[in-house]
Amino acid sequence: MINLKNIKGISLIEVLATIVITALIFAIATPLLISGINRYNDIQTEMILRDEADLLMSKFFLEIYTLKESEIKKLNWTGNSDSDGNYYFEYARQNLDSITKKTEIKSYILGFKNGQVYFKGEPYQFSNPSIQLSSPPTFSTIEKIGDNNYRVTLELYNSKKNKSATFVNEIQTINDKGDGS
Repeated sequence: MINLKNIKGISLIEVLATIVITALIFAIATPLLISGINRYNDIQTEMILRDEADLLMSKFFLEIYTLKESEIKKLNWTGNSDSDGNYYFEYARQNLDSITKKTEIKSYILGFKNGQVYFKGEPYQFSNPSIQLSSPPTFSTIEKIGDNNYRVTLELYNSKKNKSATFVNEIQTINDKGDGS
């Protein structure tokens, strides 16, 4: 049998002290935890925007870098852009039909038109549905900065997180005109 007279319990002061210390620890830890979670979400959003921008910029780089100046039929950007903020190339390329083995000339659009991104004449579908071009559309531009040098500025917006990011790249076309430019 246990002798209950010799067993000592916890006093009310000890319980209150434990509750106060625990509350202080939670009061200090909770804002740190919340700011850590918020920072993680911000980094995640930036990473999603950066991944999409990297993909888009690599497509721009590949298409513009292989573009010859003689293939460009129309330039539509700063200085001659329309009021809708359309910044794009219209260009024509010779394509070999693999079945008929005949060469045909096809026209394409490359750039920003009507709030969408175009590559080889086709509108680009963003891999994440919450990502889109920023509004107004003039935030995403193509500028001619030299003889055959172009600056692509891409501003993406994540509608789910209400964040945007801007990316800039300079790309050079092939100078096949032979005029030294």
